Amino acid sequence: MRLINFLAYCAAVATPVYGQIRNPKIRPKVVKTETPAQLLAAARNEILSIIEGMNSVGPKFVRLAFHDCVGGCDGCVDLLNLDNFGLEVPIGALDHVVASYAKRNVTRADIWALAAHIAADVAQQDQPGKAEYSFDWYGRPTCETINTVCFNEKKHEVPCSATRGPHRELPSPNLDTHGVLKYFDETFGLDAEETTILMGVHSLGRVQRTNSGFLGAGWDNTPLLLDNEWYHQLVGTGATPKEWVRGAPSWKIRKIDNTDNAFPNRFQWTGGKVKANATNPVTFALNTDMAFVRDFSQHINAAGKVNCTFKGPTACPIANATITFMNEYAENNTLWLLDFRDVFTFMLEFPFPTKDACTPPKDLCFIGDLKTVATAKLAVDVSPAASPFVSPTGFVPVA
Repeated sequence: MRLINFLAYCAAVATPVYGQIRNPKIRPKVVKTETPAQLLAAARNEILSIIEGMNSVGPKFVRLAFHDCVGGCDGCVDLLNLDNFGLEVPIGALDHVVASYAKRNVTRADIWALAAHIAADVAQQDQPGKAEYSFDWYGRPTCETINTVCFNEKKHEVPCSATRGPHRELPSPNLDTHGVLKYFDETFGLDAEETTILMGVHSLGRVQRTNSGFLGAGWDNTPLLLDNEWYHQLVGTGATPKEWVRGAPSWKIRKIDNTDNAFPNRFQWTGGKVKANATNPVTFALNTDMAFVRDFSQHINAAGKVNCTFKGPTACPIANATITFMNEYAENNTLWLLDFRDVFTFMLEFPFPTKDACTPPKDLCFIGDLKTVATAKLAVDVSPAASPFVSPTGFVPVA
């Protein structure tokens, strides 16, 4: 059954037809496009129009950027990879913007990164202490300009393209505390605090079982608002780690039956804090979310079932490596918004050594001007190459 559904999905995305997602009442502003900064300003206006036309696409732009930037932001994902199911929607929504700027040194990778940048900015809404975002770099190469061929999940050669990019191993939803910290360290060079900051992006978005195998309205009750609510779902108030977990909402492990789709059966956590005016009363969490407050490394099987509980006498041990950071950002939304902007921007510029390389009064920098390109740190089995910016090695081409 799963194979049939998977093959049907492959056929559906093989020749995608995407509609234009725009708000007809909001016209992109007409601006000059004589300089790179003006080009990016024009692209920004078009992307804002898309988000205004369908606000639920904003979190999808953020998801697309993360999946693209694993291994390096190169404007390419493989839609045949189960982890990338659903990404045809944000890719299609941006296709006309990509086409408009492709010949002006603003690449598809730039547009995808810019869309995520704008979506995160917009998702702050009118909160006090919202962070100011600045998009400083353009000229990211795409996988087609870097490699002649890409390698898919089966290590077969495929033509590089936006939807058939090189295979990148996304983090498993069943990683424990050590596993999730190891993945983000080896993939992006992030430490425990920076990883905890980036994971707060789960404040945004919903899940669909047909795209992920998971079921739930959202990680929190405000899936279109970028705030620190994800932390509130996992830690409570108090003076010690035990009190932080004891005072958190209650969570229970649940099995999701996926025998009717391409995904394996999943285990997730259901519960969380429900606001009185919540439109989505059921929140969920992945094992990788729980790993930031509970260390279940000795209590999880291969399918993802955790045999210790969130609270009570059989509770999993506290995740000491991250629990302090979880409490810090639960207590201070403004601090998290600022720190998230910095870590998220770093990810959108990965793997280029952009820090301090572009300084005022220059307000926009071309990545091609950089003298060196950082080598992406490679997690085990992440991809055929240490970075999308070097040729794949170590794989036997298909005859």
